[in-house]
Amino acid sequence: MKLLSIVLVILTSCDQIANTYRILGIFPLHGPSHWVMMQPLMKGLAQRGHQVDVVSHFPKKKPIPNYTDISLVGSMPEIQNNMSASEALSFGVFSMKHVAQIAGSKICELLGHPALQNLIKNPPQDPPYDLVIIEVCVHSCS
Repeated sequence: MKLLSIVLVILTSCDQIANTYRILGIFPLHGPSHWVMMQPLMKGLAQRGHQVDVVSHFPKKKPIPNYTDISLVGSMPEIQNNMSASEALSFGVFSMKHVAQIAGSKICELLGHPALQNLIKNPPQDPPYDLVIIEVCVHSCS
């Protein structure tokens, strides 16, 4: 019985190690309202043992295990949401499309950021990324 208990503990430990992944999260929008949804996801993945690398404008103030920030701080101005939903609706489709195009082009310019260029040219190999989570909002870089 004691041997069975030891084997179960070892197998449980191996399962946790074997099922961890390296995950890259890319969140280029400099809007706190978007980050507030993604930050708990990425933090939760790290807390569950996955190696998480996060590209964002919001690096953690206190480091946590398995979580690496790739900071975009200072690369673009913060998006200020100072209008109500009814004001946004009054703009119409054309105006909102124009705003999205301007914001989208600024986000696409981030591909030239040194931290992203380093990641593109020298992606980690040991281990490589198993999963990439990307926020897709107002941009379609080609």
